[in-house]
Amino acid sequence: MDDLDFVVNQQARAEQQFIDAQALTRARMVPSATHCVECGCAIPPARRECVPGVRHCVRCQSERE
Repeated sequence: MDDLDFVVNQQARAEQQFIDAQALTRARMVPSATHCVECGCAIPPARRECVPGVRHCVRCQSERE
């Protein structure tokens, strides 16, 4: 890897960190759902705190992934 490759990789990492930070900020601005938008099951408070802006229960999110 030469110097240019190193700089390009550093820039790509910095851009991805910026995108990730913006996504997390937007997610924190959207209140978490109390019930899953797909199945209607209650989303536990601990999940709502750990995953800002969560919209799906663990089961439905696992199926989506």
